[in-house]
Amino acid sequence: MLQFIREFAAAARSPLPYLIWAALTVVLTVSGPFDTYDSLPKPQRALYWAAVVAISIVIGKTIRILVTRFAGGLPGMTRQGLIISGVTLVLGPVIWGVSRAMIGPAVPALPVFLYFVFVVALGVQVIRHVIAWAQHQTPAAAAQAVPPGSRLLERIDPALRGNILRLSARNHYLEVQTDKGRVDLLLRFSDGLAEVTGLDGAQVHRSHWVAWSAVAGAGREGNRLFLRMQDGSEVSVSRRHEALLAERGLI
Repeated sequence: MLQFIREFAAAARSPLPYLIWAALTVVLTVSGPFDTYDSLPKPQRALYWAAVVAISIVIGKTIRILVTRFAGGLPGMTRQGLIISGVTLVLGPVIWGVSRAMIGPAVPALPVFLYFVFVVALGVQVIRHVIAWAQHQTPAAAAQAVPPGSRLLERIDPALRGNILRLSARNHYLEVQTDKGRVDLLLRFSDGLAEVTGLDGAQVHRSHWVAWSAVAGAGREGNRLFLRMQDGSEVSVSRRHEALLAERGLI
């Protein structure tokens, strides 16, 4: 739960959601779609669309974080399908309830809201996919190899994408720590290692990989050797990987 709160807080620090909320609220208030232009006076219409857009952004972001966290290892199309389904089934009834409260019983039936939310959610996912595709299909990008770590970052919510600092195996999950936050992916540790090949880092334990830039130093407690990371955490180092630390002058 704490990890979810941290991820949501990281997303909330970006100005983009607030800009989207403000722009959509203004456009929808002025245009008054779905008969809101005639059924609501302008102040109430502005309040209605401000509430609907805000709720949509919060619920959409929540579902995206949950899908990324618990189904991050699934194929991209499957994850997108889960996001669209989750948004439709959760957001549709919520907006229908808000509409009933603010407009009255004359609003369309719930299935109509579910259909509209599904279409909008599908459109948002298509737009995100096209933007992501375009960013990776420039002539320069097409002529180059995939940058190290980029495939792993594509599994992570955009708000948490950044420099990869360390990977850790946790039961059936891969814990990925970036300089923007942490996320747990349903992914094997070996698969995660394959996707960071080429980054300036190394596996230091059967369950840990670190980026050298994130290492502050090393220490010992009895027979235990560990790395001190710049964020204050400690990562255990197994005996078979001690030579790596010696090569870098850490021990």
